[in-house]
Amino acid sequence: MMLESTLLGLGIGMLRGGRAKALLYIRFCHAWLLLLAFLIERLLSSYGDWISRQWPYALSVAVIAQYSILMIFIVLNARYRSMWLIGAGGLLNAAVMLANGGRMPVNEALVRIAPQSITTLDLMAGEAGNYVLADAATRLRFLGDMIPIWNFTRSFASIGDLFIALGMFLFVYGAVYGGRPAYLPDSNGRILYIKGQWPANGGSGRTEGLDRPDRSASCTMI
Repeated sequence: MMLESTLLGLGIGMLRGGRAKALLYIRFCHAWLLLLAFLIERLLSSYGDWISRQWPYALSVAVIAQYSILMIFIVLNARYRSMWLIGAGGLLNAAVMLANGGRMPVNEALVRIAPQSITTLDLMAGEAGNYVLADAATRLRFLGDMIPIWNFTRSFASIGDLFIALGMFLFVYGAVYGGRPAYLPDSNGRILYIKGQWPANGGSGRTEGLDRPDRSASCTMI
């Protein structure tokens, strides 16, 4: 789902005259925080069952650590406004996971839709990392992976995932479309291409509200 929203933002941005090259000029503050949060997610997805057997509260502690790191990264990069959508989605996912022992509940309809898939078999065996089939005891069920998503595979997404996907789309679209070449008139009224600059309120169009590439980003707390 995140891949599809990223590609959609890229495609629409380019169709409207943006440049994919603009993504190269994005500057994140402390990008290693995002990488660390991603590594924790991969660790929980792959070894969540083993970790929880060693210490019952390990998954919850790991979820708190993962999303705390993610929120610090978002605050440090708050100039990209779509980051707040991603952060909101992350908090919604964290809430339902913490309410269920550090695991994300998955719609039990998956058993009926894809009974022989590896994911379904792992869920039924209780060996799906930090995922678990929803049941009557599931807390905050509406925030879990309950929404059917028909993309490359049959799967389910959460409300938090939708926020994250929207944030990803807006971020990529804003970077690509906001990074289109700036065409500005000179003193004689001729249109000039200002290489390496981005249009603001004039030039080739208006870009207020978009997450435009920022070559001169400074890492400061807000």
